[in-house]
Amino acid sequence: MKPKVSVIITTFNHEKYIAESINSVLAQTFKDFEVIVINDGSTDSTAEIIQKIVNANSEKIIFINHKENQRPCSIGNQGLAIARGEYIGWNGGDDIWYPTKLEKQMKLFTEDPEKNIGIVYCYGENLIESSTRFRSKTNAVDLEKDVFKELFRSAFFFKISMLVRKEIHSCVGNFDVSVSSLCRDYEWLLRVAATKYRFDRVPEILVGHRIHDNNETRNRAIAQQNTKEMLLNIAQKYPQLIKAKNIDVNKRLAVCDLESAQYYFVTGKRNEARRLLLNVLKKFPRTILGNKKWLAYFLLSFLSDNNIERLHKIMPTRNLFKGY
Repeated sequence: MKPKVSVIITTFNHEKYIAESINSVLAQTFKDFEVIVINDGSTDSTAEIIQKIVNANSEKIIFINHKENQRPCSIGNQGLAIARGEYIGWNGGDDIWYPTKLEKQMKLFTEDPEKNIGIVYCYGENLIESSTRFRSKTNAVDLEKDVFKELFRSAFFFKISMLVRKEIHSCVGNFDVSVSSLCRDYEWLLRVAATKYRFDRVPEILVGHRIHDNNETRNRAIAQQNTKEMLLNIAQKYPQLIKAKNIDVNKRLAVCDLESAQYYFVTGKRNEARRLLLNVLKKFPRTILGNKKWLAYFLLSFLSDNNIERLHKIMPTRNLFKGY
């Protein structure tokens, strides 16, 4: 009998976390699922740890062990190709699910008589294990009526938080491997939001996303540049949608520049930070002048290294140096 849900876990060098990741899925209160674990050429003991868990749960887990790294979305599409479930869930090799995630998401799907709901997400929390990377504690944004417009503004929920009706992939396709791996999930969600499918959410924190020094997205400048390129492509692909929803593409791209400027400032590249902040100031002056955070980064970018070092030690300004 086919499982109702297929959970795909992709992992690379997650020996510290992978057992907890897999076990958090196995511990779900909703039990009608399979787990597809894909090791993407790990060079540590990740594969050995997975194999031990598989040996004890062979009826529940499919294990694909690549000897060479193939990148996350490539192996994600591989997981989709063999998934037998009607619904697809994702977990990272360093992330965790909380026990009632699937149960509460499946309840919304089963209560949808017209089957218009395509994606159910939940709230999540950042599990911060880095002294240099700053994130808000929770990722909890309610739906607005216009999901496409809200998503264009921001990828407002974690990939690991969503449960997806598999038929969506037949409608919009899988992850586009021509898009940068740092924003393929985001690009795919925008394509879904442009269709007939509705989004819904469970307003509870049901997943934990780890922030550590080895996350693929740790270089925020590269991630934001890739996001800008992807958003421009989406805007070109759906020009009528962009116009109808009155979306200011340039203003959204400026947000990417601000995030990059913060990364550059924190990593000591203050000339680059200042250049980006000046560009935003010229186009959208209120964005800088009306925001204490961005104005502080702009003014501080003119200071010498010695003065920056002194400020770094002052408690009120310390969070300004945690930006990626």
